[in-house]
Parts: sequence; structure tokens; C-alpha cells
Amino acid sequence: MNKRIFLISIAFLGLIGCGGLLYTAKPLDSNNEKVVLLEGMKVSVSVTAPEAVLSKKLRNQFRAQLSKKNIEVVDESSNTIVVEIDRYEQGIGIFRFTSIPFLTAALGSSYLDGTVELTTDNGNTTLNVLKGGQTTGPGQTGDQTDDNCELFVKKVVYKMYKKSK
Repeated sequence: MNKRIFLISIAFLGLIGCGGLLYTAKPLDSNNEKVVLLEGMKVSVSVTAPEAVLSKKLRNQFRAQLSKKNIEVVDESSNTIVVEIDRYEQGIGIFRFTSIPFLTAALGSSYLDGTVELTTDNGNTTLNVLKGGQTTGPGQTGDQTDDNCELFVKKVVYKMYKKSK
């Protein structure tokens, strides 16, 4: 009986995917320890993306995620986050559903990759943010742009935020 529950659990997790593991954020310099976002900061966010709608979605996600950390997004500040989206692909949803390895996986893959530069009084640091995996299953056959934006921003905030002492 326990084996059956284990197998069902693994299958269920495979269907819903594991979003937190999809994105990697690697520092491109050694300043990432001293240039951080702190509680109570004010920061301006600018996004360069291939589509205006995508830029707006990312800015809104930054506003939402940073407000959870008590960081205010304002129009102008000496603290800045500059996002440049290098690769954006929606992928074809039906191919995510079928996901035949080496055949349809590439057509179904969605991407939202870019660089994020944080500038504060302590200097600047840059992260390279890449989507390294794909979620699969029937729940992921539609447009993944909203999910990708949310996961992208969550990974950036996780890497750049440091809790005040």
C-alpha cells in the first residue's frame, strides 16, 4: 500500500511540475554579497523586453514580490533594478502536453531568460537568470508567460534580498 501511495505522489508531482527548480540565477560578478535589497528600501524598476505587455507583467511582479519584503517600487530612486530580457518564447502548448522526448519537447518549451542589474549605494551587481527546465502535464498546456514572469521575479528577489538584522 505504501508503495502505491509513493508512486501516485511521484506521478502527481511530475504532472504539476516544480517551479522553484526551473530558474537559475547566477551572479556575473563578486559584488552580489554586498549589493543587496534590504527591507525598507525604495527602488525603481525598468524592464526592456521584446513585448510591452511582457515588460508590464514583469514590473507588476517586481512590485508585488518586493512589497512582500517591505521594499517600495517607485518611479525614481538611486536604487535601481534594470531587467533586460534576452530570450522570450511562449512555446506551443499542445507540444508541452504530448512531450515526446527529442521530438516535440523543443517546440513546447517556453523561455524567459535575461539579466538583472541591481544598483545601490554599495555599487552594482548583475545576475544572469535562465529557465533551465520545463513543467509538464495537462495543467501546463496553455500560455506560461504569467507563470514564467512570477518564477523569474521570485528567483531574482530570492537571490538579491537580504533580511535586515
